[in-house]
Amino acid sequence: MSREPENGERELSLSELAERSGTPPRTIRFYIARGLMDGPIKAGRGAIYSEEHLARLAEIKDWQSKGLTLTEVGRRLAGGDRARPGLGEPIGLFSY
Repeated sequence: MSREPENGERELSLSELAERSGTPPRTIRFYIARGLMDGPIKAGRGAIYSEEHLARLAEIKDWQSKGLTLTEVGRRLAGGDRARPGLGEPIGLFSY
């Protein structure tokens, strides 16, 4: 049962968050354990989640639909959106 707190942001139970996001509760807990999203506002029995959690799940789903792995999603969420070193521009090790 969702409720409206004083700050106007809607509070959601885990089952409501799962239903609205289309993400199973087990997956939500996995994302929290991996650090892809914050834990509940209020933990324990009757944990409370927010609209921010719902938005984060949508963001994760969007990146996954574009082919990103959870590791890559985690990097982006942490601000590491830079390209990783790889087979890009050659590095001039020798001068002729």
